[in-house]
Amino acid sequence: MYFYGREKEISKIKRALEKRENIVITGKYGIGRTSLIKYLADITSKKWQFIFTDFSKTPSSVCNEILWNISPKWRDSPYQKKHTS
Repeated sequence: MYFYGREKEISKIKRALEKRENIVITGKYGIGRTSLIKYLADITSKKWQFIFTDFSKTPSSVCNEILWNISPKWRDSPYQKKHTS
């Protein structure tokens, strides 16, 4: 997938990632935020891991989802099984 006119944003995000800065992508519905980040995740997958989550869920669900993605130990923990059933 190619983003016409998004080279500036892609470069800016990649530079911020190199500096280990936090990044928040904001904007109106339908402007391509998710597609942009998924594209970046794809082209930089050997260097960085992106985790996609739905922040409209409960905080507990969001935390469980993030921990599931970053920690193999979490997948087998009794706490995780208890709170995701």
